[in-house]
Amino acid sequence: MNKSSPEPKIPADIDAVRSYNAHMGLWLFAFYLIAYVGFVVLAATSPEIMGRPAWGGVNVAILYGFGLILGAFVVSIVYMLLCRTPRSTS
Repeated sequence: MNKSSPEPKIPADIDAVRSYNAHMGLWLFAFYLIAYVGFVVLAATSPEIMGRPAWGGVNVAILYGFGLILGAFVVSIVYMLLCRTPRSTS
């Protein structure tokens, strides 16, 4: 039994929504990538800076690393808010 089902109706503006979501994702990824590259470059070129105590006796490397983790979480929330589907008011 090979019944072909009709294709689901896709809104005409779905390509625009996908394009916008991809665009926002790439910009946020680029922002986070810059922060991560900064961490790697600082760790590779200035290990003495990364080893300095910064706040509460915790060194810069640990604070920067936790900042990157927190930053990834914040970027994901921003992406979710920017790319949510608007609800119609009618």
